Amino acid sequence: MVNFEELFEKMLNGEPLNEFEVHLFMIMKEQLDMIYDGREELDNDIYKMEKEIERLNNELKFYKRMYALRK
Repeated sequence: MVNFEELFEKMLNGEPLNEFEVHLFMIMKEQLDMIYDGREELDNDIYKMEKEIERLNNELKFYKRMYALRK
């Protein structure tokens, strides 16, 4: 079994990686890229939802004021 911490430590120390370790690193990099891309999409979706909530709150305040003026 491969210890990924040891693999990263090896890379950080500038030690050469064997073919298997390079292959594992590429797989890990692809997985991390996918996670990062997914996180970026989630962040964008959350931002859009926050803006929509803000818009709806402003609209609600407007209608509350209009209703108060009618009384």
